[in-house]
Amino acid sequence: MDSVNSAGPARGPQRRRPWVAAVLAMALTALALLGVERLVAASTEAAEHAAVLDRTATLRARLEQVVNRNVLLLRGLTAHMSHYPETSEAEFTRLARALITDGPQIRNLAFARGTTLTYAYPKGPNAATIGVDVAALPEQRDAVLRAINARDVVVAGPVPLIQGGEGLIGRMPVFLSPSDGPPASGPFVGLVTMAMDSRGLWRDAGLLDPELPLRVALRGRDATGAAGDLFFGDAAVFRSDPVLLDVSLAGQGTWQLAAVPAAGWSGGGAVLWIVRALAFALVVTAGVLARLLTARAEERRRVETALRRTATVDLETGVDNRRRFEDAGAAEMARCRRFGHQLTVLAIRLSDADALDARHGAGAAAAVRRAVAAQARESLRMIDTVARVSPDVFAVLLPETEPLDAAVAGRRLIHHIDLTGVPWRDQTVVPRIDIAVTRLRREDGGIVDTLERALARLPGGLAEEAPPGRAAPPAAVA
Repeated sequence: MDSVNSAGPARGPQRRRPWVAAVLAMALTALALLGVERLVAASTEAAEHAAVLDRTATLRARLEQVVNRNVLLLRGLTAHMSHYPETSEAEFTRLARALITDGPQIRNLAFARGTTLTYAYPKGPNAATIGVDVAALPEQRDAVLRAINARDVVVAGPVPLIQGGEGLIGRMPVFLSPSDGPPASGPFVGLVTMAMDSRGLWRDAGLLDPELPLRVALRGRDATGAAGDLFFGDAAVFRSDPVLLDVSLAGQGTWQLAAVPAAGWSGGGAVLWIVRALAFALVVTAGVLARLLTARAEERRRVETALRRTATVDLETGVDNRRRFEDAGAAEMARCRRFGHQLTVLAIRLSDADALDARHGAGAAAAVRRAVAAQARESLRMIDTVARVSPDVFAVLLPETEPLDAAVAGRRLIHHIDLTGVPWRDQTVVPRIDIAVTRLRREDGGIVDTLERALARLPGGLAEEAPPGRAAPPAAVA
């Protein structure tokens, strides 16, 4: 019984692990599927919007064409009346008849002296409009004043026409063109008005095509753009995330055209279910492979980073090692010789390293080496290279530096260590540090030659040109 009881608790967690793994896998799969689904839905939606945009742009171009070609005829008649404001009704009728022939959607053309309609063609069905002051009609007053103030065409409507039906009214003010001045620079004469059959315009533009795969709507009554009222189609189109395009009208103002698919936006449809089925089969396999590849890549990156650091950095002190010093020195030598600059090498030696460990305990010398390296990095310039070139010797590359200036920098470092000491356990260690300086010479074959000369000038080697400063130990300068 004891053995059975002891085995039971051990098997419980093992039995639950596959379920935990299954739940985690299902959760990850669901998240991946959600991301894929959203991506496909966005892509499908973008393609569907692009197709609707293309068809809507074609509709807009046709609508602009059928409206603006009539407005251009209105401009021509206005130019004539600007030069000949006393044109007779017979002459106006002759001109209007020719223009209506060119514009099949034109219901009538009229001329108003001031804002009162004076001539109309065809006269029969439009006789009731003669003598009407259009500025006095509440539904047309604003558009009339806009045209006069803008000195340009304004396409108003759609509005109920006095002669019956609904249409667009293009109005352009007539300003006298004096013989001795620029065109239309004279006083206000009147208005030239063109009534256009709005339904005919919608038909010719393709908006009423029963085969049109879009639901479309227009707003901007009286050419007021997106801020204007709806005047064609269903307002629900503007609430259905439509494609929106501005319709540019000749003269002043715009309309806004909205379009959605006739059956509504699909949102991806069957494509999403196909993607879901494929993704469900692939996500788990892709996740396992990605995990293995990522782990291997991370391990390789860690190894490469460690190898690069080991190859160029002294691990005990954190400064560059001798290999890095020689590489940097070769580059600096080439630069200094090209531009004629000085290159100085400062050698720094911890002269009593063995005695430090004996006096203060093992590790004291290592602490001093770290302190010297840290102080060198802090006190020297960013362009200087500090490296540990042997167990107790550091070397510094000082580009564009005179030897005496390098010696001063070295003495300043020694002085700082002398004043503060190096904390070690419960003691303060004051080491003995020697420095020597030499400069790059023409005969030096490489930076190693310069470095070896600096090392030879440390106490116990050659010495020359010791600059004034700390009396003991002196720094050799060459």
